[in-house]
Amino acid sequence: MATVDMDSDGDLDLILGNLGLNNKYKASPIHPFLVYANDFDENGSSDIVLEYEKKGMLLPLRGRECSSSYKG
Repeated sequence: MATVDMDSDGDLDLILGNLGLNNKYKASPIHPFLVYANDFDENGSSDIVLEYEKKGMLLPLRGRECSSSYKG
């Protein structure tokens, strides 16, 4: 849980997560599990990217094909 002013309106917003112990990615402050949300492809909807740390590198949980609607 964290507090931050996400929408710059002057009050603190609560940031909560629900990644329990029953998963293969064991997050900790030293080895984080990260969630990014943004309109990365600029199509008007939020995109979610999940990352985890493995051997000192941050890696995406899902590949590009799973994380995008690009049909190139």
